[in-house]
Amino acid sequence: QEIRREVQAMRLSSHANIITCYTSFVNDIHLWLVTTLMRKGSSLHCLQTARHVSQQGLAMEPHIFYILQQSLLGLQYIHE
Repeated sequence: QEIRREVQAMRLSSHANIITCYTSFVNDIHLWLVTTLMRKGSSLHCLQTARHVSQQGLAMEPHIFYILQQSLLGLQYIHE
């Protein structure tokens, strides 16, 4: 029931920092969501890229800052 509310909230949200959920379905025990393609990848992918960049001597902090900033903007929208 809680997951259904989350999916419904995703369907109703219209914000650049909230991924759009077009539809969802259950297959066996798995929940599948059809969402917008994330052009820059998942947060995990971005952090892995930042780690790779930091191993080459470049700062990882700007990448982490960007992910946190965008996540917080999404959370702000949800809680308004």
